Amino acid sequence: MKLRFSLKTLLVLLTFAALICYWQTRPSSVAAKFRETLEGGDYRFGRAMLDDSFATIHAEIDDAGSWDVASAKFQKQSIADWLAGRCRGELKVCVGLVRIEENGGMVNWYDNYSYPIEATGHRIAVVGKGFMLSLP
Repeated sequence: MKLRFSLKTLLVLLTFAALICYWQTRPSSVAAKFRETLEGGDYRFGRAMLDDSFATIHAEIDDAGSWDVASAKFQKQSIADWLAGRCRGELKVCVGLVRIEENGGMVNWYDNYSYPIEATGHRIAVVGKGFMLSLP
């Protein structure tokens, strides 16, 4: 049996290679967009990029109305992360609230939180419980 060159086979192989490249680069580009959004101070759009897991894990921060400072750091994709189509990182959020006490006084307080996150093909997901960081 003689092997023949087929344009159809070449097209299928090139399409498959392009899908693999897309699978590898999409989570890291979503992570970069999320990081740039937070660095630019657009926390409303940053929250919109998070999936619903953030609100269910820590409703107090999501209901607080404002993030005073937020940052995200992502690791370089490992082979396992590349195969799974994800990019892991950490989200740090500082939330400040003003609370009015019963005696009429106002109390300003800030809490810092850290969350493990993953970027997938289209969203950022919180993958574990957050924890409160000590104030600097």
